Parts: sequence; C-alpha cells; structure tokens
Amino acid sequence: MKPALTYLVVFGIFLTFLHNSYEEQINKSDNGPRPDLINIDEGSQHSKARAKPADNIDRDDEDGDDDEIDGSGSGSSEVKQETTTLYPTQFPGPVVMETPASSSSIDDRKIKEIIIQEKGSKLLKDVTDNNTKVLVYGKNVITVVSDDNGDDKQPLTNKDKKVASNLLAAKIKETGSNPKRPQENHSEQRERICKALDCKFGAECVEKEPLNFECVCPVGTCADEEGAEVCGSDGVTYRGSCQLGMETCRQQKNITIVKQRGCDEENPEMCPMFPVPKWSPWSMWIQSGASEFRFRVCLSQEPGSPGCVGKSIEERSCRTRRFGYCQTALGKTVSKQEHKCDGTDVIDYTKLDILLPELMKEEYDCLFSLYDTSDSKFVHTNWTHAQLINKGDPVVWCAHRGMFIPFSSGHKRCTQKLTDFCAKPKSCGKRRRKGLKDRGDFKKKCWKKFLLGETLPAALPTHDKYFICQRFADDTEFAHIFGTKSMYGTIYDTRNKIPLISFGRFNSLGDNSWPAVPSMIERGLKKIEPMDLGLKKKRESNGVQFIETADLTFDQRCQLGEYQALESDYNNQPYQLQYLLAPDIAGSETSDRIATLSLTNSVPIHASIYSAWKQALGSVRKYSIDVCGVVNLDGGEENHHRRKKNDSPDMHIVAGGVPSTNNTIGNDVNVPDVIWLAGCCVRGGETKSFAVYVRNVQNGQIISAPVEQLEVLLSDLYKSEPTVRLFPALNGMCADLQNDVSKYVMV
Repeated sequence: MKPALTYLVVFGIFLTFLHNSYEEQINKSDNGPRPDLINIDEGSQHSKARAKPADNIDRDDEDGDDDEIDGSGSGSSEVKQETTTLYPTQFPGPVVMETPASSSSIDDRKIKEIIIQEKGSKLLKDVTDNNTKVLVYGKNVITVVSDDNGDDKQPLTNKDKKVASNLLAAKIKETGSNPKRPQENHSEQRERICKALDCKFGAECVEKEPLNFECVCPVGTCADEEGAEVCGSDGVTYRGSCQLGMETCRQQKNITIVKQRGCDEENPEMCPMFPVPKWSPWSMWIQSGASEFRFRVCLSQEPGSPGCVGKSIEERSCRTRRFGYCQTALGKTVSKQEHKCDGTDVIDYTKLDILLPELMKEEYDCLFSLYDTSDSKFVHTNWTHAQLINKGDPVVWCAHRGMFIPFSSGHKRCTQKLTDFCAKPKSCGKRRRKGLKDRGDFKKKCWKKFLLGETLPAALPTHDKYFICQRFADDTEFAHIFGTKSMYGTIYDTRNKIPLISFGRFNSLGDNSWPAVPSMIERGLKKIEPMDLGLKKKRESNGVQFIETADLTFDQRCQLGEYQALESDYNNQPYQLQYLLAPDIAGSETSDRIATLSLTNSVPIHASIYSAWKQALGSVRKYSIDVCGVVNLDGGEENHHRRKKNDSPDMHIVAGGVPSTNNTIGNDVNVPDVIWLAGCCVRGGETKSFAVYVRNVQNGQIISAPVEQLEVLLSDLYKSEPTVRLFPALNGMCADLQNDVSKYVMV
C-alpha cells in the first residue's frame, strides 16, 4: 500500500504541475503588451493610450456583466469577470475562424468555429443548438461552436471564453489576416475608423500616419473677425464666432454665444432704421452661348443696411433646332443643330442703362452741395435731386465754376444727374406735331420700280406721307463715287418722324457685314428758315448725306430734326436705332448697302429685342439664299454661274412700323408699337412668301407667320377698310396660304 500511496502522491503532484503550467500559459497570453492584440473592453480600438485592465473588473459589457444568449433572451452573469483581447482589425465583424481540433480541446469539447459580430446584428448561427455558445462583450458578440452534441447545454465557461479568444488571436497572428474576411481598401478603413473615433465639437478626423487617425481641431487665424466680439457661455470674450468655435474644439466642450458683444460691454446702441431694401426690375435677357441670363440690382444704398432677399441672376437655356444631317470625320451621321435665343447679344451694347433701362427711373439717394469760394463755405448742403431740380439755379450751379463748386454723392449716377441738370434744355420746345404737306418724290415715280408690279400696298395710310427715292445727295462724296441713282424707296411719316414703310427688291446678296459709316440724314427734310420763306426758297432735293450732329449746336439740331429723327434722339434711351431694310438684305452692290444707313429708314426698337430682330433678319437672308435661290456673291462658283445665266429670282421686301399713340423719345420721335417685315420670292409665275413681326416692348416675342396673318393684324391696328394688302400685284398671289413658307424663316 505504501508504494502505491507514494505513486499516487507523485502522480498528483505531476497533475498539479501540469495544471499550473497550463494556467500560466493562458495568463501569459493576457499579460504584457501585444501589438497584434487589442482589448475589446476598452472602448475605442484606435485610442493611442490604453490603460492596462485591472484584474477582477468586468469590462466586457456596458452593463457591467457578460450576457450569455441562450435563445430565450435571458442573461447569465456567472462567468468570472475577466478582460478579453482580440485582434484589432476584426472590429466590427463578422469574423469567422475555423480552429484545428487538435489544439482546441476544452474539457473534452472541441471548438470548431469562433464568430465575432457587432452587437445587434443577426447571428450567423442558430443559438438553440446545444453545441453553440454565445456571449456578449461590450458592443460585440462572440459565438463558440463546439463538437459537443450532448442534450445538456452547458454554459460558456471562463475557460471557454479565454481559450476561444486566444485561439482566434494566435490563428490570425500566424496567418496575418482573416482569410474569410474581404480586405478593406484605404477609403473603407478610413470611414470605419473615423466613425469609431466620432470626432466632436468641430474636430476633423485626420490621418497622421498610415492608418493612424486622430481627431484634430482646424487651424485658422480668424483674421476677418476684428470688431465682431461675442461673449461665450464660459464667460470669456472672443474676437468672433470663429475664435469661439476653435476654442470649443480645443477644449472639447460646448461653448455657445450668449451676447453679440464683449462679456463686459454694456448694451449696444440701437441700429438705425434703414429703408426696406428692394430690387430693381429685371434686366433684359442677355444671350451667352447656348443659354441666356438676366440680372437685377439691389437698390439698398446705405452702409450696414440689410441686403435684398432672393436671386440676383437667373439663367435659362436657348431653344435648339435641328436642321438636316451631316457626317463626322469618323463617318458617323449626326443631326445639325443651331441655338435660337430670344435674349439680346451683349456685344451689341456698351452701356448698362441699355441692358437695364428701368434702372434709370429709380431714384437714388443722391445729395448735392454747393461751395462758395469767396466766402469759403457751403451755401447749400445735402440737397436732394428733387430740390436741385425745383430750386437750383443752373447759372449758379453750373456756369461759374470759379465762384461756386458743386459737390455730389460719390455714386456715378449722382454725378450724371448733376451733369444732366447742367446740360442744355432737354427738348426743342413745344412742337405742333404737324407733318409736311410736301409729298416729296411722289410725282417722280422713281420709287415704283422697287415694288412688286410697281403697285403700292393697299389700305395703308400713305395719303399724307412723304415719298423718298433713297439716293445719295448731289455734291456729296458718295454721289461722286456711286452716282445718284435710286436704290430703294421709303414712305416717311414726317409727323411721327419714323418711316411708314421701306421697300426694295434684290436678286443677289453680298456678305452679311455692315458698312462702318455713320447714319445719314435726308437733305430734303431740312427745315426752311422763316426768312427764306419770304424769299420763296424751295426745299432742297431729296438725297442722303452725312452731317456730324455732334458738331452742331443744340438749336441747329432742333432745326435739323424738325421732320426727321437724329442719332442724338437715342441718347440715354432704352431703344436702339434699327434699319427697316438692313444692309445684309439690301442687295449685293456696295452703294445699296451704304444707302440703307439713312435715318429715314430707321425706327426705335426696344433694346431687349434688338439682337433677336437682327437674328430674324439673318433668317430672312438665309431663306433668300437657300430656299428662294437668290444669288450669293459670297458663295462660290455655282452662284456666279447662276447670275451669268440671269435665271435667279427676285426677292421683294416690304418693312414698316405701326406708330404708337403717345410713346416718344428724344425730340418727339415716335416709338412704334409693332415692327414688321414681309417678303415675297418671285420666279416667273411662281411665288413664295413669309412675314415676321414683333411687339416693340421689353422681351417681345418675334413671330414668323404667313403674309395674310400680318395683313389682318395691320388692318386691325390701322383700323382700315378694306383689308391691308402688302403685295396686291399678281392678284395677291404672295398672300395665298398655299404659297406660305414662313416655316423656313426660323425666329
């Protein structure tokens, strides 16, 4: 018995030694720094400093215990409180690891699989299986699957937990990565890590070193906050909200603004009562490539006043039209496109007043003062514009600058108002608005050859109008160069100082450039001096000539513009000078194109539709060449050959303006309500026709229509009976709807 007892004692000591060695091996796995492992129970896995977990302190769950999941939702806290370490790159899961059976035997149970998932996610294993053990660790869940198929479901012991986590760590350390988990790219890693860091109070997640992220506060000087002090909720005065925000981030605590001034300052002075800011009207639409935009100006003038609410710029796309097809260099067939914009082309204007005409009507807070140099003091101070107009003496304010020096607000428009006040009278005096009784070239019949069938349009009010055969005046430079032949005709309204109609015909066209010469006046419309009436001096013969109106005195301009418009009538007006027969649709001869620059061939057109009307005239030109077949002398051998054969058609153009009732500019120049143009292409007995017209208002819509539709409109506007006929010759064939080709004139 004694030897046997001795053997049992030795065997017991041996077993005790083996047991202690096993415990020491397990304990060593949890002690000391291991760069490849991370404490799951310490919160953020990316914290730089991690305190060593204290023994016997439960860090595994937010509630202070470890909850075993058994399928019923009940928890158990019988597991010994202990810290568990896991590989850092495995959070958040799921992580699945198969373990070799030979190295994972625990109390005769073999661990087959370890799964780590985020808390709250759907478990990958059925927890009702007897061989599945699940335990909650803080924000993660670990599932251990063993080979135990017994009926009794044993609780997951501390040893199970310890061995499972260490097996997982050792396996991943050995292989370097989890083969069953897809690799993250850098962006995904950054997003995951920064989400875990959860930077607060304006801090930003910054990568200091590869995969080493920190919450960093932004760096700035807040230099633009001088004079904008605020009082923080911590009782500290900051230069402004920027500096307060930076301090909030640095201290990582919430600091709010409690006062819009320093903490020690008294209540600030009351803000002045500013007038409510308002917008100017919208400008006209302005073309810019394939789009258009318009703008408006906030009329708030005083410093410190609030701004206007809303957009200052609006944009829209131009209309797109497809016309035919073409082939690219790669052999692909594509449709040809062009953009049609309603807005004005900005290159047609040089002044903001034209693009935004309503701005001229707005009353600015301009102030004017007058300094007396002899007394060395101001005799008038801070007069408004209304006071200047009603009480100011132009002689004192304007004529004696050596004695009196006027001052105005620094705004450019205020300076202009003072300049306008000091200018000569704005009108030429009251005019009786009676036209000439003289009918000009009516009896000469030289104008007839420019009409289809030499027949005047029917039912237009031509009985009291002035007929002009447009030609260069005798003894002028152009007369010496080109002669004095007539080039087109005009019936002019000397009372309203706009043409009733201008008309012409052509069978060839040059390029689309315009002569760079000034507008010309009609010599026959010069006013005869009263002293000359007694001598029975006759009016000069008709003919256009250049007169530099800028060199004329104000009285001379009034006399010259008694019966015709002048270029000076368009100054500071929201209207542009538009020729009814434009140079690019007047024929191919240079003289024809120059002669169209007569002021008796022009009407005021609203600046917002000036460019669009020019585009419409471009479409008329394009139709004349491409469809009607007019010879284009700028278009190559084929057109030159057609001209030699003398088989090109004639294009007849009639254009006009319908006078308004009381809308005038300058020296009583009438602004027409409607501007229109009609064309008829004649080749032998065949005719084709079209018409375009527009209401002469801001952003008016240009319309392409049959000639008959335009005739009905003119009849209504002129209240004429019978109906207006623009091309009465050839039994009115041009107005027949079957001959309408207005769809080819794109506007």
